[in-house]
This record gives sequence, structure tokens and C-alpha cells, in this order.
Amino acid sequence: MVLPPDNTPESLDGQGTSDGEPDRPVEKSVGDGKTIGIDPSTESGGEAFAEDWTPPEMLADRYRLEDELGRGGMGVVYRAHDTQRKRTVAVKLIFGGTVARFQTEAEAIAQLDHPNIVHVYEFNQQDDLYYIVMSFIQGESLSQRLDQGTIPTEEALRITISLCDALSHAHGKGIIHRDIKPSNVLLSKEGVPKLVDFGLARIDSDDGQLTRGGLGTPAYVAPEQARDGTLADARSDLWSLAASLYHMVTGRIPRVIRLDDLATSIHKVLGKALEDVPDSRYQTADDFRDALKVALDS
Repeated sequence: MVLPPDNTPESLDGQGTSDGEPDRPVEKSVGDGKTIGIDPSTESGGEAFAEDWTPPEMLADRYRLEDELGRGGMGVVYRAHDTQRKRTVAVKLIFGGTVARFQTEAEAIAQLDHPNIVHVYEFNQQDDLYYIVMSFIQGESLSQRLDQGTIPTEEALRITISLCDALSHAHGKGIIHRDIKPSNVLLSKEGVPKLVDFGLARIDSDDGQLTRGGLGTPAYVAPEQARDGTLADARSDLWSLAASLYHMVTGRIPRVIRLDDLATSIHKVLGKALEDVPDSRYQTADDFRDALKVALDS
């Protein structure tokens, strides 16, 4: 987990809009100018810890909680010291009202092992307190990086290619993230992108019992996901990733997407990736990655 320099809550669990505006219905115009209305108030949070809430000093007689890194709709994240392994970790404490989402996230991340996905060491509970222990990454979120301006096209393409690899791994496990956005991407000090926060993930299963609700974040949500969260599939994640790439190279939050001022190679790729109709997009993360590599080499 990243140590955010400004303690931005949304960089920790994805419950805020990336530009800090208050929650309100948002209209997005994409493709042929169609608009979709999204009401962020439908994104349920949980019963928050009070500002003066005092966390336990230790969890499981092992993790000593230190600095609070930030808080959002799902819980509070702390830097902590693992007294057994003698290492710094990040610990997310889960709000009581979001335990169902915690269970979804825990189920998802237990299956994932990829260099572009933040590594999770443990998920457990102590009394009524649920927590997830993750790797601590010194760096910043992609949204914090974007606060400084646009990202050079070559670097943005390389970041997106790495995230395609992460999504290919997750999708191969039947896991759909459903909240891809810059604040859910961490950049290590070495510039390695790491995908975080599977709290809205849907896990495909034979009985369907692990399917979770949730719309994602308005500016980055795919059209079909905005209409009905249950319609989201792997291609919805790719749309959200493409919207994040658009933000990287233009510096514009993708509420209204204009591709005319982009270089031909990336214009073509984003045009396909951001199609309104899922069947018209890249169908897999590998397909999207391969197209991005062609754009990078051109």
C-alpha cells in the first residue's frame, strides 16, 4: 500500500471522486455524444469510525499500528509494523457496515499473485474488527501524479500495458475489478504500477453468490455498468482502464471524451477501447495490451 503524501482518502479505498468534487449526479458524454446519468449517492459506504476513534495498538499480537494514512468509505488505512517479520505493512481496518464488501475483497485478493497487483499478506478479524494486511509501497497514487499534470504518452502507455497484464491475471481468475481509476493505481518509487482495492469486485462462481453490487466511480465507469452494475464484465474494466489512460495523456477527467487532439496511433486505440457497446471494444485485456504495444512502437 502506498504512503500518500497528502493523506488523500480516495487513494486508499476508492470511495471518493478523483477530482475532489462533492457527490452529485454526473453526465458523461462519450462516443457519439450519448449521455449517461450517474448518481454517486447510490454508492453506499458504511458506518464510519468516529474522527476521535482510537484504534487498538496491536492487532493479533503482531501488527503494531502507527500512522493513519487515510480514510474513506470502506475504512481506515494505517502504516503498521509487523513485529514477527520485522517489516512495514499497510493495514486496512474495515467499517462495520461494509463487512460484505470486505468479504468480497478478501475472496478476490486471496486468488491474486501478480507484480502489478498489491500483495496481500493476511485478512482476518479481531473481535468485531475486520482487517486486511497489505504490502506497504513508498510512492504515490496515479491520481496524485495526475495532480501534477499530464503524463508523457510513452510512460502512460507503459503504465497501461502493465495494468492490462494485471487485469489479464485477475480476469483469468474470474475476477472483475469494477472500479478501475487513477486513485486505485499506486506507483512505486521505481514507477511500477500496482492495482489496488477490489472492494467492488465481482467474482464469477457457479452459484453466483459472490456477485456484489456497486457502480464504481462516475467519471471512469463504463456505460453498461452505469446503467446496471450487474452488467459489468471484463470489458467494463477495460473501458475504465482506457478512460484512465485518456486522463493520463490529456490531463482531462473523462466526463466528456474528445479524441481529436490525440496522436493518430493512440486515437485509434482509445476510440476502440471506449466504444459504448461492449462487443465493439477490445474483448480481452491481452487484446488491449497488444494494441497498446503497437501504439507504443509506432
